[in-house]
Amino acid sequence: MKLSTDQIDFIKTILIKNGVEIQSLQDDLLDHLCCYIESRGEYDKDFEKLVSQGVAELAPFGLHVLQEQTLLLLHYNKLSNMKKLSFVIGALSAMAWFIGVFFTLMHWPGGREISLFGFLIFVFVFLPVQRMLHASAVRSPMEKWKFILGMTSGVLFSFSFIFKTFHLQGFETLFVGSTVFFVFIFLPYLFFSMYKKSMIQA
Repeated sequence: MKLSTDQIDFIKTILIKNGVEIQSLQDDLLDHLCCYIESRGEYDKDFEKLVSQGVAELAPFGLHVLQEQTLLLLHYNKLSNMKKLSFVIGALSAMAWFIGVFFTLMHWPGGREISLFGFLIFVFVFLPVQRMLHASAVRSPMEKWKFILGMTSGVLFSFSFIFKTFHLQGFETLFVGSTVFFVFIFLPYLFFSMYKKSMIQA
């Protein structure tokens, strides 16, 4: 006895909801799950339970992990080079930032300019590269939004630091806004996404 069209569509929906977006992977997983359920004989009464069992056996850590692993294999060389570039840029921006802070504390000339250079490299080079890496390797819409909100929070706090360093007007407003965004937007979304992920894997 084979699965009905509605049952197959139900399995497809489960795959999509769990972040499986690559069509070839989606087809392979669908075929595997259909074979798994059909091999169990009478499945009409416990169909949804059998689907959950099949998903758990196929992907103990979640179907989204299979999606991520497949993407990594497909784009391994490109991602490897981008990661190396990201680490180099991140290291340079952090070094420039802290050297600038050190110069400023020592009252040596050029401290603020060096800090600003590190900040600009971080915001306009490092973060976009990280965004590209994240988009290539991930993921479900929830994971993407979590990254975007986290990156936005980091940028806001970074701007606050620059405003404070250069004694620019608006520091307090920017810092308060950064804190509000982090506490009332990013953190709730972060923990909500962790909760949803745990429920999927349960």
